[in-house]
Amino acid sequence: MEFLKQFFVLFDLDNNLLYFSDVRHRNLLEKILKDTTEVKFNIKGFYEDKEEFFKKLSSVDEIQFTSKNDIFSSLSEKREALSDLFDTDGLDDLTLNVKLSGVQINKIKTFIKKNCKRI
Repeated sequence: MEFLKQFFVLFDLDNNLLYFSDVRHRNLLEKILKDTTEVKFNIKGFYEDKEEFFKKLSSVDEIQFTSKNDIFSSLSEKREALSDLFDTDGLDDLTLNVKLSGVQINKIKTFIKKNCKRI
């Protein structure tokens, strides 16, 4: 079971950096921090550009896909394959987790670049 608005936070004491798993919920984390410390926080996302991201990417354990108008769009062969697998066209709210082991990182990088429009 996964709760709504679930996120994870890690503070790196050596570098004084806060890692936050889901910046979409920064307002909630800011409220928790203010309620706890009585100090107002302003959390901003920091992102690597795609080339730096791929240079640093050394392993991937799991990839999660959520159905939108992208890789599983209604005209996609990938969507048809999933519909055939589950014998249904009712895949409107689809989340797919793929656990990876033994797959070469270059193949994973190629897959991510090919299938993720934002990267």
